[in-house]
Amino acid sequence: MAELKQHLKDAKNYLASEDYEYCVESCQEALKIDKNCYFAHVFLGKALSCTNDLSNSKKHYLEAIDVDPENLLAWKGLFVLFKISNIAPANVSFDEYFDLCGKYAELLLQKQLSLVDLINDIRNFKNFYRDCQESYLRHMRPGTPTAEILSRHLIPPQEALQGLLNIVRADEQQKVSKLVSRERLKISANQPDYDLKVNSIAWEVYQDSEVDELYQQLINITDDDQQRRDNEAKWLEYRLKVLKSMPTNMKHLFFMKVKGMVEDMVVVNHDFLLAWQLYFEWQDYSNLNAIDVNVISKFMKKFPKEPLAAVLYAWVCSELSTYNSKEFYERTFQEETTSGAASASNAILLDVVDDEVDEFERQRLQDLVDPGLEENSYGLSEEEVLLSLTENVKKTQQSILAHRIVSHYYLSFHEYESALQYVKAGTVLCAHNVKGLGAHLSNSKKELTLDLATTYTYFEAPKNHSTALALFDKLLSEDSDNVNAKMGKGLIFIERQKWEEAFALLKAVSERFPDNYEVLSELGWSELNLGKLDLAIEKFKYILNNVEGSDLKVLEFRSLNHWRIAKAYINKNMEDAGKEMSSDNIKLAFRQLVQSVKVSENFAPGYSTLGEIYSGNYKDPTRAFKCYFRAFELDPSDLTAAKYMCEKYCDLSDWTLAALIAERVIKAGKSKRALQNVNWPYRVLGISCLERQSEEESIEWFQSALRVNASDLESWIGLGQAYYSCGRVEASLKVFEKALEIDSGNPHALYFKALSSSKMGEYEESLEILRSLTSTRPTEESYQVSFVETWIEHSTILHSQGFLTQSAATAADVIRHIEMIITKICHENQAVWLALSKALRMFCLVQSQIHLLPLESLVNIFDNLEPKNTEDVDQIDGVLYASLLSDLDQDNVLIAAKFLILSVKYSLASSGYAKLSRTVRASLWYNLGIVELMSFLILKSNAYRDAAIASFKKSIDFQSNTAEAWVGFGIASIDLNVRVAQHCFIKASALAPRDTSVWYDMAVLALKYNDVEFAKDVLMKSQSIAPQDSTPWLGLALAAEKSGLTGESTRLFAHSFVLSNGKSTAAQLLYAKSVLRMRVGSDDDERDLGPCQELSAVAYGLDEYLKKNPDDKFALQCAILTLERLHHFGEAQKLSERLLDILERRFEKAQNDSELFNFAVVKSQMARVYLGSKAYDSAIESADLAQGILSDRDDERARKSVISNYAVMGLAHFFLDNFDQALEHFTSILQQSSDCKQLVIMIAKVLYNVDSEETRDVALKELLDFVDVHGPDLMVTLTISAISVLESRPDELKTILSELKGLSLQTLILDKHRDIALLIDRVNERMSSKTDSADNWRMTAFFFPNDPNSWQALDKKVRLRVSTDGQNKISARRMSSYYCALGNVSKIQRGLFICPWNTEGLAKLEGCF
Repeated sequence: MAELKQHLKDAKNYLASEDYEYCVESCQEALKIDKNCYFAHVFLGKALSCTNDLSNSKKHYLEAIDVDPENLLAWKGLFVLFKISNIAPANVSFDEYFDLCGKYAELLLQKQLSLVDLINDIRNFKNFYRDCQESYLRHMRPGTPTAEILSRHLIPPQEALQGLLNIVRADEQQKVSKLVSRERLKISANQPDYDLKVNSIAWEVYQDSEVDELYQQLINITDDDQQRRDNEAKWLEYRLKVLKSMPTNMKHLFFMKVKGMVEDMVVVNHDFLLAWQLYFEWQDYSNLNAIDVNVISKFMKKFPKEPLAAVLYAWVCSELSTYNSKEFYERTFQEETTSGAASASNAILLDVVDDEVDEFERQRLQDLVDPGLEENSYGLSEEEVLLSLTENVKKTQQSILAHRIVSHYYLSFHEYESALQYVKAGTVLCAHNVKGLGAHLSNSKKELTLDLATTYTYFEAPKNHSTALALFDKLLSEDSDNVNAKMGKGLIFIERQKWEEAFALLKAVSERFPDNYEVLSELGWSELNLGKLDLAIEKFKYILNNVEGSDLKVLEFRSLNHWRIAKAYINKNMEDAGKEMSSDNIKLAFRQLVQSVKVSENFAPGYSTLGEIYSGNYKDPTRAFKCYFRAFELDPSDLTAAKYMCEKYCDLSDWTLAALIAERVIKAGKSKRALQNVNWPYRVLGISCLERQSEEESIEWFQSALRVNASDLESWIGLGQAYYSCGRVEASLKVFEKALEIDSGNPHALYFKALSSSKMGEYEESLEILRSLTSTRPTEESYQVSFVETWIEHSTILHSQGFLTQSAATAADVIRHIEMIITKICHENQAVWLALSKALRMFCLVQSQIHLLPLESLVNIFDNLEPKNTEDVDQIDGVLYASLLSDLDQDNVLIAAKFLILSVKYSLASSGYAKLSRTVRASLWYNLGIVELMSFLILKSNAYRDAAIASFKKSIDFQSNTAEAWVGFGIASIDLNVRVAQHCFIKASALAPRDTSVWYDMAVLALKYNDVEFAKDVLMKSQSIAPQDSTPWLGLALAAEKSGLTGESTRLFAHSFVLSNGKSTAAQLLYAKSVLRMRVGSDDDERDLGPCQELSAVAYGLDEYLKKNPDDKFALQCAILTLERLHHFGEAQKLSERLLDILERRFEKAQNDSELFNFAVVKSQMARVYLGSKAYDSAIESADLAQGILSDRDDERARKSVISNYAVMGLAHFFLDNFDQALEHFTSILQQSSDCKQLVIMIAKVLYNVDSEETRDVALKELLDFVDVHGPDLMVTLTISAISVLESRPDELKTILSELKGLSLQTLILDKHRDIALLIDRVNERMSSKTDSADNWRMTAFFFPNDPNSWQALDKKVRLRVSTDGQNKISARRMSSYYCALGNVSKIQRGLFICPWNTEGLAKLEGCF
């Protein structure tokens, strides 16, 4: 014992001297002696704490406490140890710390010592270790030992529980989120029970949760009502989450707990909206009239803006519910004191009124004082009920009750299509609540299933009947006595018109439930349709005598039975009288129908059947229409009423109202079944859309009509019209052909097929159909007008395609047919006069066929008509029918132009001018301005120009926003006032900025007044708008020509001609001018294909031009020059004679020397033409005549013509063997033009061909002299070389060979046909030179490898390949010869395919066999 004390004493001393290691040793020695030594443990704990061995220090303190729990020394040391930083939770856990705090506090209380230091230690510990909050709060939770002692000093119990609950919920929620996020990826989102499986994942966390217990404890100790309500709301939300996650077998019991909680919250009038919503959902009312009105009232007061409250209020106010809406309104919204005060004040005010005031005035005063006395000041009207239900059900998409109410409401009014979506949504919600929450909703499920089956009974019947029967069977399997299900099956049989089956089923139900009048009524209806009329009438009367009630549903039921009695009488009369209704039965039926509509003013079948009786039996269409109108207003699916009204409106051509009726029929849900067999509403809507020019929409309606009835001819024709009107012509043609398959002789289908064919360009077929229609129906104006319109359109197309003669002949036929229309059918149709003006315009465009103009028909057309409304223009142009006939000296073109003007003037006279719209009048005056302007351009009379200006002004006065009138006005004003013309074109460009013709006209105006740069800018803009249009290019060509850029203008004229396909009149003439200017006198070789092609194109263009303007002098002269160079001397001779005739007539009329000079120039041309056609005497005569006229002129043009005449006469005499005279003329040529190499070469050739040594020498001398004077020239050199080769003079040949070989590369390039190489080859042959001729050709091929002429002596295959690679222009004859030269059969055949007239190729082909 002494040793122990010594060790303790040593330990104490060591501890005091801070010698902790020795202290530890001493304590350990002491413990070896007594392991339960209290002070040894205390000293050891202190020493170890000082050496930072905290864990062992705590251990020894606790052992000391275990040895002597009542001694405070170890406790104080332990809590001193706990003050060391970071001791927790590594060395002491939070729970252990707070447990020790509780024990220490208990000891201090026992010893009646202060707890202040401990409480401060706890607060410091809590604040230092933030992670200890959960442990701290758990120990402060009411009911724990620590909380009983310390919580009053540290934290209120409610706050401790609230904090603990928040921490536990947050931790729990975090675990749930992590678990769900991880596990949901393993579940397919396409699974039908995806949400249930996801919710069930959280059960792993919730199953051990203490949150529910914490909420229960917190609510029990909470004194503040608002806090308690808030916690109850959160508790309910938490319980719902737990309920969703629970396994199915556990949900039932927990759901009853949650439901009880919800009911308790409603009982105490809780503020939590979800509780009220769940209350209404989970009550599972047996019917919608079983909802506690007091609960609804409380709900409305507490949540007046809640959508579910609005739905419930609308249901209470509905006529379909059994609630008293007035009492509900007063209970919910009105205070008795307020209403009583208002009534008292009204009474006082009324008492002041003198008693002598009459009752009417008193009533008016009553209305002013309280205007709500007459009208309902409470509740909602039925329209407001419907609006409230439809608007608020969208905001309560999770409410089963709301969907039940809306579904029931729609079904009560037979709006099955509208009800379907809500019934389905309610069924889905019900299933989700049952599966997800374990809710007991048997009543809701049963009612929604019944509603769904009822909806399928009528909606899109009979497609959904099998589904409805399955639902009814399901209900009956759960409840075999379900009357509604049995009646529903009976109704399906009735809908299917299976009267026997319906009768059998309903009879059994009626026997089981004899007081169910609805079943009895349907049984009677089945008997009625089975022919048991008397039995049916008895049942209906029995029902009417016994059914009680005055609500809306009962009233409709009574009306239905009255109507069924009426139908029975009608059927009975049909049986008795055989389709002839007798008056007795009809009277009885009439009385029942009147009673039906009296009982319920909203019973549509009663009105409809009344309409049938009025229209069919009483012949009273006015009352019939009213009845049908009322029936249709109540029930848009009543096809009988709708059809009757539609027919009336269609007969009046009121397609708008007819379309409204048809549209309502289609939109009505109950009519969808009937519309599977009836298509007239779709057809009416299609026609209505056509009437208002909504073609795309009409196509859809006609297609719908044809889906119902594919043999409906009118729908096919309407569909074709719609396709035609919206530009789908090809589709319309197919549709009309389909219509003709149904009825091959239908005139409307034939007529529209003809119109479609014309739009497709098949004019022959179209005209054949229209000709047939007009022959069988000659007085049908529309057919006749369309016939001439199509006919003249065909003529216009022929003209645009270049068939000018045929177009004029067609126009003549059109005029003759128009004569018949105007004289025998009508003369007031604008389209006829427009067609006549187009036909006459055709003759003005194709003046070469003016002799085809049927003047007699035109006289008959205008003979009996008088012009009106054109007096102002008549005074300007002087074109009147009487004056036209009086002037006999007019040519046909002038007559055609005047008739053209008259045709447009008479259209103004025959159109009911004063009644026309401003737009139509503007177009008529525009047409007149156009023809006046055209006449001015043809006849060059200023009167027509002035008349055109006046017409365009009137057109602009009526409608100033059309560019065409401004363009016409501008063109007519170009020569009169440049500012006016410029203004017009600017205005037109603003109205039609993408019309290239406007910009072209503006550019032409600028060119006329020499503003070339502005013209180019305008034309470039026009070109950017439509680069494929030829007019901008033509304008640029004119601008380039104006600027002196001849080459550029020639290229642009050619491009414009190509873009217009040679059809543009201006391009035809200007292109010819540019080509002739470039080619005449250009030394072109006749072997060149380029110039030949250009001249051929010019000839084609001028031929088309001359058909339109046969008397154009410039065009005739250009054509003669072109044909002369193409060696088409026969055509050139005809044109020359025509031109000479024109010039001769003009000279005789004007006696103008310039005309005589032009005559001489043309005569010179004609002399060349005669020479080309080998009429030598005529050539000499013409040249001599021209020479006599030109002898007095001394200008360049006359000099050229004189030289031409000398050449013609010289050659003609030479060919006539009059050499002396020929030589005389050639001498005259050399005297006047010795510097023209072509003439020198021609004379040399003639002299060489005289076959005289002397003349040959002279020929060679002339050529050499020309070279001496004018220097070397390729053509002269080649001619000298050719003469030398032919003469075979060796000395000269050497010189020639040397000179040919010494020609420069530039000269070789000019030799396009490689004549130099050929002459060198021939010279070598004549000189018998040993030089390989191939060298000469090789050098040529080296310089010109892409020229087939370079390879003709080297390689025929290479020559063919070079010729076919597209780099050279080769004639068909030459290409054929190249193929045939290869000697291969296939090549020869190809060559003959290219040029069948190649006789050499034919001979080679024969040699191959």
